[in-house]
This record gives sequence, structure tokens and C-alpha cells, in this order.
Amino acid sequence: VEAQTSKNMRPRFVPSVNTLMEAAANEATDNETIHVLTFQLGGMDGKTGDPFFKMTTFHQELPQWTPIVVEPVPSNFEQLKETYKNHAMKKHLQCYHVLHRMISYESNHSNESDKGSRHEGGRARKYEDNKTCDFCQFDRDSPLEECRNMPEYIKSETGSMDCQSELKRKCFKKDVFTCDTILNTIHNHGYSIQDLAVLQMDVEGFEKILLEGFFAEVPKEYLPPVINFESRVLKPRGELESVFQLLRQNGYGIHEKRVDTLAILGAQGLLLDNL
Repeated sequence: VEAQTSKNMRPRFVPSVNTLMEAAANEATDNETIHVLTFQLGGMDGKTGDPFFKMTTFHQELPQWTPIVVEPVPSNFEQLKETYKNHAMKKHLQCYHVLHRMISYESNHSNESDKGSRHEGGRARKYEDNKTCDFCQFDRDSPLEECRNMPEYIKSETGSMDCQSELKRKCFKKDVFTCDTILNTIHNHGYSIQDLAVLQMDVEGFEKILLEGFFAEVPKEYLPPVINFESRVLKPRGELESVFQLLRQNGYGIHEKRVDTLAILGAQGLLLDNL
């Protein structure tokens, strides 16, 4: 994504991540050498609130789109698998990865040697096998009537890495998941961080923690051109500005749109209109 600024010109339009992905898909259709790799944290069912789903409705074929989608909530994951199985058949996806796991920069058995930079020339350096992390989610098997009567959207959307807080609430349980970093996950599926076009996150307020780890492990010259994330949880907590500062420090311009934030690499100088 290239951005040009002028003292006498103000951009009238900043695209959404949907528009950027559609443009990338169009370009890939015209140029078979282009490979569009996306990494999505919190894929839900692959449809609800998904910024990539709209793209799939406008393109008959998406053979050069390679999504890596991570979703830890079991009921969501089962629906997610079906969504991408359908994409693969109807849109001719040549390769996609739907993962029932977590992305984290702290494990249940991490130590000081695990921390800090983990990159070697844009490739991940495998630093720990069988890494696990705690994840707390809604307990669908709870015997409590108030839990059974909760709306479905709460049952499916509620999950958190903050088990210390969540286990104080009713209707929650703790599970242990395989987890790894973004860079290692990309590498372990046969790609390089240089391939990454878009990092998409919907992680219920843990965006700052994950971005700090991501920026620590990835060299600036290999950062993706686009980062898009849901900001509705961060804003009430007063944490959104610190995330903006982190993104600006790494060369991103910020654009808020409804409940999402779009960060474009190299666009710090843009005066962004509200869409």
C-alpha cells in the first residue's frame, strides 16, 4: 500500500480492509505471480463480522489468496472449517489453513530464553516445542440454568487469555491449547513473513499484547502493509491510544472506522477522513 501526501491535497477516501483485499484479489487475478497471504486471529465462523468474507462474495475465484485463520473456541472452529471448505470448493482456493489453537507470546512453561527477538532474516527460529497456553471460554456444559440460558452470541464470542479474571465469573472454564507466535506459525506452514499482506485481529482486548510480541519478533523491513483490528474493547478501557502509539512507532498510519481500526504502513502523514 503506497501513500502520497501533499500540503495542498487531502485524501478524500481511505479504503477499508475489504476494499484493500478486493484490490489485491483483482491484481492477483491479472498477475498469476502475485500471492496474497493473510493471517487472521479470531476467525469466529468465517462470516460474522469477518472483513474477508465480503471479498469472497464478489469474486468467482480466489486461487492466489492463502488465508491462515486461528480460532480457539471449539463451536466457532467447527463452523469456520465448513466456511473455508466451502470457499475452497467454490472459490478454488489452492491452499488455506484453519487452526484450532492460540497465538501467544507467553506460554505455560516459558522462560527468559524464550523472550525477546526470535527472527533470523525474516524466518522464524523455532525456540520451543509443544508450547501450551491457557484459554478461558464459555462453559456450554455448565449445569447452571443462567449459563444455559445465555444468548448464543455470548456463548460463541466470549473467550479470553485472561483466565485469572474470567474464572471469577460464572459460566467459564479453562482449557489448555497448543500455542505459538505469529512468525513461527507462518514459518511452520511453509511461508515467510515477507509474504504477509494483511494481519487481521479480533482478540477481545488483547491486541496490544499481541502487537508488542509481533513487533518484537519481526524486523521492520518485513512488517505487513496492512494491520486491521477490532477496537471496541480497547476504547472503553482507555488502552486504544497506547496501541495507536505502538503502531505509529512502527511506521503505520491510523484510520478508525466504526468498531475497527485500519493501520496502513507508511501512511503516517495522511489526514484521514471519517468514513
